[in-house]
Amino acid sequence: MELENVKKSYGSLIRMHPPETNDEKIELFLELFGCRTDVFPKLWENKNKGTKGYSPSCENEWVKNVCNKPQIKCSDCQYRHFTALDKDIIKSHLLGKITIGTYTIRSDDTCGICQTISHIVSLLATSMLTERGCLVLS
Repeated sequence: MELENVKKSYGSLIRMHPPETNDEKIELFLELFGCRTDVFPKLWENKNKGTKGYSPSCENEWVKNVCNKPQIKCSDCQYRHFTALDKDIIKSHLLGKITIGTYTIRSDDTCGICQTISHIVSLLATSMLTERGCLVLS
């Protein structure tokens, strides 16, 4: 399989060089890990209790007269408005200003990371078999 055909099949995941600019790094992060862009989990920490975890990021968290934490759970809040995963959020994460995660299952129940891994494994296997003469593509 020629590189151009692979690029058509697998998009920009196939790179000739590592990302150099911040924008390229952000794009690569979004391609590999940005399964859901409508919401993302953000790390929280309670130093008094010594606990930490991830919760969906909310635009209204701790907004005066809107957010009623801790009296009301986020899941029960009528003002819950998830923060979208975008390039600015990714940049803040890569710079170490915030710590985020990603939700690997999309809203249509597909798994972006699983697809990415599957594509990479398929590409590598095809490449190795072709190089060894085990696979002839027409």
